[in-house]
Amino acid sequence: MYRNYFLLNRLVLELAPLLKGAAITSAFSQEKDRLILQLLKNGDEFFLELSLNPGNPFVIYRESYSRAKKNTVEFFNDYLPLKIKTVLLASDDRIIKFLGENGSFYFAIRGKFTNFYFIDDEGKILSFEKLDEGSADGLSEEFSKKSYLGSFN
Repeated sequence: MYRNYFLLNRLVLELAPLLKGAAITSAFSQEKDRLILQLLKNGDEFFLELSLNPGNPFVIYRESYSRAKKNTVEFFNDYLPLKIKTVLLASDDRIIKFLGENGSFYFAIRGKFTNFYFIDDEGKILSFEKLDEGSADGLSEEFSKKSYLGSFN
């Protein structure tokens, strides 16, 4: 459970070297409030499991994952594969940024508003969980104005 900013800061420091240069090749879900990112780096495949459950948000690094043959839903297909340049943490919020070549993914931990977003270079926003119509524009602007850190804060 990642509710503490400093724990998230440490997580970002641990994930950054693992994810730098990796490509997110697939993003899918098999159950409510769980998103699986399939990544490829130097021919090796690995996974990040993200829980968007408001009471128990987490990120787990996995070397393998058994994907179900049925009942899976793909997300963000139009923007994948996405090569990750680096992983950063907002300096004043619990938002992890996966900076990519043509956009960025954001894992925002905000209680019942916890969500995973993709914002392309033009400011278009897509989300894992449903967004209210008016909130999308505000989020894109808010996330782009924040400063992000790649070192211990």
